Amino acid sequence: MIIKKFLKGVDSVTNFWISFTLAVMLVVILLDIILREVFGSPLTWHLEMSQYCLINVAYIGAAVAHRHRNHISINLFTSMLPPKKEGYVNLIGKAIILPFIFILAYSSFEILLKTKGVTPSLRLPKWTYYFPIFVGSVCLCIYSVSMLIQDFLKIRNGVNTDSTSGA
Repeated sequence: MIIKKFLKGVDSVTNFWISFTLAVMLVVILLDIILREVFGSPLTWHLEMSQYCLINVAYIGAAVAHRHRNHISINLFTSMLPPKKEGYVNLIGKAIILPFIFILAYSSFEILLKTKGVTPSLRLPKWTYYFPIFVGSVCLCIYSVSMLIQDFLKIRNGVNTDSTSGA
């Protein structure tokens, strides 16, 4: 049950990460609007910070949505299959996706290592823009392997693998 504790820890970190970056993005945008409209002095760095927060929310949020099985899926044909065959088809689909997620994680890590320089307004290292992509893809890998194992065990034990249930 170490794996369940680890997944719970990853879940809480990613949920906090998304909540925090959404809050920062909201505050920065509202602050810029107030400073621009009321005082006539807009922030020079709000767009860069908002983009950075959006990148975080998109890539970390994709992993969280994957974990909770909230991505869009079309199951018109698989739902016509008997439950056990439907489970195997869904399992094969998850197995096919896995190499692409690993490639994304590996590629984003390579980009992370090769990126040099700083951002124009905030003067942050440019690798900070690619870091959420790497973290999100690693979380996607972790969640995908976990779901693959869980679904395989459910099929083997004869339990229906409902694609809408959270794991």
